[in-house]
Amino acid sequence: QYAFARTCSILRHALSVLETTPEALKTLMDQADLARLLPEDHTLIKQLALWPRTLELAALHQEPHRIVFYLMDVAHAFHHLWHLGSSQHALRFLAPEDHALTSARLVLVTGTQNVLRSAFDILGVEAKETM
Repeated sequence: QYAFARTCSILRHALSVLETTPEALKTLMDQADLARLLPEDHTLIKQLALWPRTLELAALHQEPHRIVFYLMDVAHAFHHLWHLGSSQHALRFLAPEDHALTSARLVLVTGTQNVLRSAFDILGVEAKETM
């Protein structure tokens, strides 16, 4: 839940840092060049890409714990990337001086948020926007 709340915080903060509206932010993300994402972002991308197969296997084998373990892995990858950005400016999710990189990273944040929300819905867990 903390990872989900953090994605919400990043997106709220993006609105103020970029001085934009939710609609304009969505347009910016729709036009994002995902090739701008850095190798450090790829671990999270790979983890997110596992979601459909994880869900399929959990259902096929009637093992809901697979979803819980997957969520822990996603949260770990997301928090790891967030912490890298805390110590290295070039890896921050929001780079106001580089809107193209910021928009690509916000797509990654939104993708993370969508996967977390989807898994929470399946498990019956509330997706808290703040903690």
